[in-house]
Amino acid sequence: MQSGERLGPYEVVSLLGSGGMGEVWKARDTRLDRTVAIKRSAQRFSDRFQREARAIAALNHPHICTLYDVGPDYLVMEFIDGKSLRGPLPLPAVFEFGAQIADALHCAHSKAVVHRDLKPANILVTKSGIKLLDFGLAKMAAQPSPSEAAVTITEPLTKDHTILGTLQYMSPEQLEAKPADARSDVFAFGLVLYEMICGKHAFQAESQASLIAAILKEEPAPLPSREPLTPPALDRLLRKCLAKDPDKRWQSAADLRDELEWIAQTGPVSGAAPAAVQGSRWRRRVLLGAAAVLLAVLAFAAGRLLSPPTSAWIGTPLGGPEMAMGPRISPDGHTLAFQAMVGENTQVAVMKPESGNWQVLTRKSDAGWVNVISWSRDGNKLYYDRLVDVPLGVYSVPALGGDERLVLEDAFAPEALPDGSLLVARLNEERKLQVFRFWPDSGRLQGLPLELGLPSGMISVVSGCVLRASRDGKEAFALGRQMGHADQAPHLYLIDLDSGGVRRVQTGLRNDSVITALAPSHDGSSVLAAVRSSNLLRIVAVPKSGTHAARTLLTVTGTLAYLDTGPDGSIYADQWLQFRIVLQFAREGGHARKIASLPNVEWGHMCLLHGDRLAFFWVLGDRSRLMMIEAGKDPVPLVNTTEEVAPPVTAAGPKEVAFLIGPESNRAIALASTANGRITRRIRFDKGPVSSLAASPDGKTIYCAASGAIWSIPQEGEPRRLCAGDQVAMDPAGQSLLVKLIAASRVRLLRVPLNGAPPREIAPAGPFRLTFHPLASAGIAQDGRMVAPLASLDSWFFVPGVLDLETGKMTRIPVDQPGDYQFMGYTPGGQMVAVATEIHQSIWRFRPERR
Repeated sequence: MQSGERLGPYEVVSLLGSGGMGEVWKARDTRLDRTVAIKRSAQRFSDRFQREARAIAALNHPHICTLYDVGPDYLVMEFIDGKSLRGPLPLPAVFEFGAQIADALHCAHSKAVVHRDLKPANILVTKSGIKLLDFGLAKMAAQPSPSEAAVTITEPLTKDHTILGTLQYMSPEQLEAKPADARSDVFAFGLVLYEMICGKHAFQAESQASLIAAILKEEPAPLPSREPLTPPALDRLLRKCLAKDPDKRWQSAADLRDELEWIAQTGPVSGAAPAAVQGSRWRRRVLLGAAAVLLAVLAFAAGRLLSPPTSAWIGTPLGGPEMAMGPRISPDGHTLAFQAMVGENTQVAVMKPESGNWQVLTRKSDAGWVNVISWSRDGNKLYYDRLVDVPLGVYSVPALGGDERLVLEDAFAPEALPDGSLLVARLNEERKLQVFRFWPDSGRLQGLPLELGLPSGMISVVSGCVLRASRDGKEAFALGRQMGHADQAPHLYLIDLDSGGVRRVQTGLRNDSVITALAPSHDGSSVLAAVRSSNLLRIVAVPKSGTHAARTLLTVTGTLAYLDTGPDGSIYADQWLQFRIVLQFAREGGHARKIASLPNVEWGHMCLLHGDRLAFFWVLGDRSRLMMIEAGKDPVPLVNTTEEVAPPVTAAGPKEVAFLIGPESNRAIALASTANGRITRRIRFDKGPVSSLAASPDGKTIYCAASGAIWSIPQEGEPRRLCAGDQVAMDPAGQSLLVKLIAASRVRLLRVPLNGAPPREIAPAGPFRLTFHPLASAGIAQDGRMVAPLASLDSWFFVPGVLDLETGKMTRIPVDQPGDYQFMGYTPGGQMVAVATEIHQSIWRFRPERR
């Protein structure tokens, strides 16, 4: 089929997916003006199929996908915006979703309908809970008495002695081509429940024959062996589901549902967790579930956290794909543009906030990821940028869909203005992220005297959110510093777009506050800012006059990376829940063992110390603290000081660590003992904010990147400028430095000999690029290979990789742990230690409600 084709009263919109049973299409019912899903088969249906399909359509349950209609070779079903069930899940979600699935099966079984193909792909998780779908292999039983409803068997839709279903989720009787009844669904439910808890198949084998033999003869690994905190009652429930003999299983889904609810009510976990599982993935999953619940509670209760008390905010999560971010509402307030994760890359998508229906506008999967989206002022066009290691350019696409068009190379963070011009950020000749105004029709480019306030060499996927234009297009707000003032800390500035002048805006925020996103207020009197301080995440209104302090509007749970406001005063934001885990694996890859979790970690700044210990910055209370963690242990403070400490950080010889200390206006480089945490040395440095640190193998010479240059700081003597650069790392032999420069074309890597010989550029080879993550001295091995996160044009995620410093060849290290990698290093024993981030994003709308 094709978009626009008609099947009776149904107009086809787009393909949703395909499989062995046919294709599924999104369509519109022209009679009722509603969105539906159409599943089309490769063959025509028999009269008997149509009669029984209509009987299935009579199933009326909140957790069963409704079947609306049957055509000669297609089924018309309820359109569901959700994602396939996927484990592992926190225990509360296991009980909630498991009970909903069991209740849906009970409804079907009581109507003499057996599913026969229950599997995670046929179970969708939506905002309202579980939806069970795809009864394509379902069969009808003769109408039984209520007491017999779950086990009565009659002739199935297909012939006896035919194996139907998905092999991984079949019951023993299905594999033996025997008749399947409701208890076969119970067996499949047990397999699904096992995956919900463990994230792995209950039965695993290398071939279909071995898999069949395992299901028929073997028992799955006990839950406590994979998840030590599994309640015994849940393990017992699961084993009864997976009994080989149907007579020994749960005999009805209703009993199964009731048992799940009873276990949940009596408390799934009792007693203290064993020491062996402290900091394990189980705790992370529980934290994820708790965070998700807290997110919803705080959003719902936002009105109680506001100033003034006469207004309240109601938070609602919007639809979209599993990972959605970067919301921008159209000028008329009816359409929301956002970044949709499609495969492993972000694309431009639009949705109707009221219905949640969405569609993707851009299709290039190998052109870099979409970072910032902006509407043209007439609402007919969307501007957006694409990044990889550096900005690739600003593009445009029609709001109704069409071809992408390059607008300006090597630029990012577009902001459309009423006259058709754009505000953008570009790397200037001094490699500063300067703000420019660009007129697409003429190609004119005007530099403005402001640079974005990002650490040198740290172009981030959220950096475009700190440059926004006012609604009338006369002013713009930016988080940055005036050109020529590299020693300044970033502040909020107002740009007069007529004169080009800039003015600092007084915010009244605390010194420890970090602004992560900006948006103009709907009335033009202020700018809204997402602010993090003291582990508190807020949206505040900063008057542009600067005469009053920022006013808190609402408090949220997840970090806000993007922010926008609508014509009706609504606030749109994406909330990010991030969970960082420490992994260890062999140099050649393979299984990545989780050895620790890192909550509230400052982005990207960490180092390996002698003895496989990881140093990192942890935001705790009202300040950042330098911490240390070892495998199997909880984090402990690394430095004994009450002063402010800040990144970057590096090992300085075998016994010390170097970092920044003191207030932001007067910071110094400090060295401390890794044995007792005492400060051993302070180095005054006045060449600009330090963005990267390294040290000689003996720790006597410190190297740093500041204001676009690399500096050498000996134990005695004055700092000496070595070369241009944005990040620095030390070769383990102590003979040369590795220097990273952020240039307009791509991130460049230089080897800089310390004997005065000229630098040599390491030309990259392969499909990958270096990222903007800090260089790590611990990532460089004696054999001339460096491990680091790598970027590619076809993925939003950074992957673990290795770079041959002689040939420039970059290759991916295959590991079994997905995530967004941000740090890698070698241990003294030759193992890899890496830090990866699991990210969960959702878009929320907060509506004002007057009391």
